[in-house]
Amino acid sequence: MTKPALSLSPTFTFHWLLRLRQEACSKNLTELHHRIATRVQKLLEAGDDQFSHEDVATGIACARTVGDALRRLRGLGMLDWEPQYNIVAGRRRRTVNRYWLCMPSTSPCPRPDLRRRGQRTVCRASISKEEAALQKGAVVREPSRESAQMALQQVRALMEQRLMLRLGHRESGPTHIF
Repeated sequence: MTKPALSLSPTFTFHWLLRLRQEACSKNLTELHHRIATRVQKLLEAGDDQFSHEDVATGIACARTVGDALRRLRGLGMLDWEPQYNIVAGRRRRTVNRYWLCMPSTSPCPRPDLRRRGQRTVCRASISKEEAALQKGAVVREPSRESAQMALQQVRALMEQRLMLRLGHRESGPTHIF
């Protein structure tokens, strides 16, 4: 599946960067992935089509994030690559990939299947205590009026202390300014 070296014309580059921005607006790419993709485009425009993840990550992100961004770009059809191999001591060893830019034929649309958050499963630590209690069948009671009033008094006292510190007064006695 060897692709010939693509000459990045100004028109192609413009349309590719425009498509990149559209994918970011569709929330298919994060801001960091957008910066990584721009860096990849600049490397390819400079003629370096066999770069490592560390080359791209210089000053932007870690190599793992670069790998995530490249896989996401490939899933969107904006980038493709093929593995490269060298013969070392009679054995075939994998080296860096050879990359090229592609222009997808479909219009940009949200792709939750490419998002990392959509692929994760919910773990126990991310479930609130109330949700965990409901899953176990327990009855979760609503906060009482008294507890809400106590919380409001604590917030009010804290705000009064901060206001007094701003005004330069260091008195600890409560003053009712509300």
